[in-house]
Amino acid sequence: MRGLGNPILIRYADDWLLLWNGDKARAIQLKEEAKTFFERELKLELSESKTQITHVNDGFTFLGFDIRRYRGTQGKPVMLIRPSQANVGKLRAKIKGLTRMNTIWEPIWYKVMQLNQILRGWSAYYQHVNAKATFATLDWWVMTRLFRWTRKKHDNAAWQTINARYRHRDPKGRINFGCRLKDGSPVWLYRMSDRRIRRYWIDWNRPTYADGGISTGIEDHVDSQVEPVSYPAKEKDQMRLIVQRRDKYTCQRCGETGSPRYVHHIVPRHRGGTDDLENLVTLCHHCHCEAHRASDGQNAKSTVKADGEPCAGKLARTVREAA
Repeated sequence: MRGLGNPILIRYADDWLLLWNGDKARAIQLKEEAKTFFERELKLELSESKTQITHVNDGFTFLGFDIRRYRGTQGKPVMLIRPSQANVGKLRAKIKGLTRMNTIWEPIWYKVMQLNQILRGWSAYYQHVNAKATFATLDWWVMTRLFRWTRKKHDNAAWQTINARYRHRDPKGRINFGCRLKDGSPVWLYRMSDRRIRRYWIDWNRPTYADGGISTGIEDHVDSQVEPVSYPAKEKDQMRLIVQRRDKYTCQRCGETGSPRYVHHIVPRHRGGTDDLENLVTLCHHCHCEAHRASDGQNAKSTVKADGEPCAGKLARTVREAA
């Protein structure tokens, strides 16, 4: 009905968020309706301590993200999504646990690789939100923590000795913590601020559960085969949808699911490639551009394979970065 607002439900596992652009009285009513539905239909009890009604200007936390609307410099509302302070505290606690004094017996290169694994995973989770400032602050804190741990490992040696041995310029020309592996190859402390912030694009054309585009049963995902379909007038659109369903809407080169997806011809049509399913593969925007550059002879001759094996384009990009 007009003037009553529009509710939007967002759910992940047992966490859910109900957005409402109406008044607070209706929001309280929606909460009671949800509580009744959980008790009658799902036999679940809604936790009152974890359920709250708040305004977007006051902010809220969902799945480790602090979501809040601010007033911009020109008076316009700006929505910012940042890593939650609770998750930042958990990351600091984990780093402190890895750099305690009772762990100085571990090799330095092993400690750097441990930290890199955690930092890469944490930054990848927040790569789609406003996390650049948080990354930069944590980078400085982690590097300072690692230098102090290294000094303790060397029996409180002078800072000049520690800096001369482990403080170097990385391949990007920045001062960073660096050491060498057993084979002599260098290893650097990972900088989360190097993570590219990419906005998460919603694929509004992706099928939903309602129109049957996504299966809901586990048995549908085991040894599933693409069923033959009689193509309508828009044959290309139908073929594109079949390929994306076959590849489970995932880039077959890097495994990404969030960015816009493209159906790519493994063998280009100007080189004799066909529109058969065996010659089509789903790629994200970045990998699609890399594949076309490779097919033009700039990177490599072969880029992707439909069976998901490592592609030559990724190898060419690695070689180019190393050079």
